[in-house]
Amino acid sequence: MRVTTVFIVLLLMVGISPAQTQDDHLRLGKLHASQGRWREAEEQFRLFLNDHSPSAKEAAAGIEEAVILHAQSLMALGQPFDATLRLEDYLKHDSDSVAVLKLYGYLLDAVIKDRAKAEETLIRCSKFAPRDVEIWRSLGNLYLVSNRYDDSIRCFKEAVRLRPASPLLISSLAYSEGKASPSPRVGAAFVKAIRLNGRAGRPDAAVHLLYGDYLLQTNNALASVAQLTAALLIDPHLSEAYFLRALANERLKKYPQAEADALAAIREDEKRKDAHQLLLRLYRARNDQEKAEREAAILQRLGEENSQEQAVGRDVRKLLATAEPLLRAGKYTEAAQAYEEIVKAAPEFYEAYFALGISYFQLGKFSASESSLKKYLSFQPISGDGRAALGVLLMQQGRFVDAMAEFKKAVEIDPGATEARKGLAHCALLTGKAEAVESALDSLYQQGNSCDPECYVLLAKAQFAMNRTERAVEILNRGLKLYERSIDYLKSLTQLLLDERPRGVQTRQYVTILREMEPAEAEIYYFSSLLEYLDSNPDRAINEAKKGLELAADGATRARLHGVIGRAEEKLDNDDKAEAAFKTAREISRKLRSPDFQIATFYARFLVHRSREEEALTLLSQIIEESPHAGAAYLERAKILAARRNSEQAIADAKQALAHAGLDLETTRAAHALLVRAYYSIGKKSEAQFHQRQWQTLR
Repeated sequence: MRVTTVFIVLLLMVGISPAQTQDDHLRLGKLHASQGRWREAEEQFRLFLNDHSPSAKEAAAGIEEAVILHAQSLMALGQPFDATLRLEDYLKHDSDSVAVLKLYGYLLDAVIKDRAKAEETLIRCSKFAPRDVEIWRSLGNLYLVSNRYDDSIRCFKEAVRLRPASPLLISSLAYSEGKASPSPRVGAAFVKAIRLNGRAGRPDAAVHLLYGDYLLQTNNALASVAQLTAALLIDPHLSEAYFLRALANERLKKYPQAEADALAAIREDEKRKDAHQLLLRLYRARNDQEKAEREAAILQRLGEENSQEQAVGRDVRKLLATAEPLLRAGKYTEAAQAYEEIVKAAPEFYEAYFALGISYFQLGKFSASESSLKKYLSFQPISGDGRAALGVLLMQQGRFVDAMAEFKKAVEIDPGATEARKGLAHCALLTGKAEAVESALDSLYQQGNSCDPECYVLLAKAQFAMNRTERAVEILNRGLKLYERSIDYLKSLTQLLLDERPRGVQTRQYVTILREMEPAEAEIYYFSSLLEYLDSNPDRAINEAKKGLELAADGATRARLHGVIGRAEEKLDNDDKAEAAFKTAREISRKLRSPDFQIATFYARFLVHRSREEEALTLLSQIIEESPHAGAAYLERAKILAARRNSEQAIADAKQALAHAGLDLETTRAAHALLVRAYYSIGKKSEAQFHQRQWQTLR
């Protein structure tokens, strides 16, 4: 595994040598977990799972173990909803995993408080593994707290049948039977459990606890104190034992001992309402008004917190069930609203911040998206997906240096992160560092199938930027061997050649290949018409575009074809025909779900060239109103304003052009150049020099 400098530092910080493999993340995670270092453990388990797919059957056992340990780490960090999602994600790939289902059932019952789903999950577990004692015990406990004693008895009987010498299971069955109907037989079962527990190498405090509770319920407080004391000798941090002994001492009228035990129960678990209620009774009985008022205030606060926690659990589960399908369906406005409610209700639920960031990004709310993704990364700083998503967002805003930093971190975390590597390549091209594209994508290129069509196009773009035409063609042809039947790849490389070498032999060759493969596809005629226009053959361009219009059904392609006709007629000085074509393209585009504002900017340029600036300004304002992220439209308007010496407004529009240029390098360069001139014109030298430096880095 290749490890870069930053990642080496991270590894050394947690005590791993750079030569270690991804499996060492699992080993180190276990070590941290055994020491109670849950934050470090969670990071190591996440790193392991980043490099192991749940569908990778050859490592299924290791993945299952890591998923369980990761969920347990998240639970220890107070992030039960994230733990639940981790388990649910694994169950999508292996729905029969008993170990994962058992933990999932526990989470649903004890933390999420969805007992109906917990019961369903554990019953399913019992069918997969009918001889698993822990499943029957979990079901028995679930039914016990739900006061379904007959069901609880049935489950504990099955557990005892499978493990007849278990003191805990015998006492659990006895406790359930005692809840249903106290009897001497129940007491005898407890005595047997106590005897077996005394012989065990490691006695279980819960056996004495259950017996002590049963004795208290059957009004034998003195014997109850003895059993609860035995439980505390085994485990001195058992809050429940302190509380039950406090109750027993209260019944025995040993009030100082009852108070001491209640305070000890609270020391071990500060949210014990029952212990505070006991103290309230004691303080009122002895007329200690100050302490009684203090306990009453604490009880009110705990009651409010408990109600809120229960409501949050229900609300988050309900909102998640709504939000996730909305996000998958691309309904980003509704998804964002749901995730906003989730993070408001559960601010520690970090996965929701990631989904919220993606929703905001799709809605063009870049600032809000950045905040959400950074919040996610504050919880998960070594998330490769999180770093890559933030990189894409920054790249879309033209913040290429910041984007590269995030993509680099993503690759350091996950060297096989294809999208992060492509992001690095994009940024390198957009900042004039074409040589860096190869280092970003070389490992994918060498692996062959790991390099997708976009990867080949990016590598070829870099070669063109370095004037290595033969190498660019070699790369494109290698991609063609792998994707020879991929129309999408052929279209991508044809568009690349139209951008980089419109008069090259290869460009016409690929357009011909496309025509042979899809002779009746209108978009192919768009390519051929654009080729003729760029190759200074306006008449041929018009003929090709008209042929395409005879085939075109979708509005987007029709608009682009009319746009080519408009540009070709303009080149032929046929102003009336050019304007008619531009108007048609504009009207078709306006009806599309995603209008092509580039077509309208060609029309605006046409109007400017004909000294019709006011009409051009009106048109550009309409475009910006319809498409607030149309960077090229802001730039065209800025040019007109700058020509009219309206420098302040020109600067404002040029800044908007930069903010919305995205991957449009031509617009980014032109906006910086305009800002240089505009700032110099109003005497702001430092601002002008800043944009001049930016422009020079993009040359």
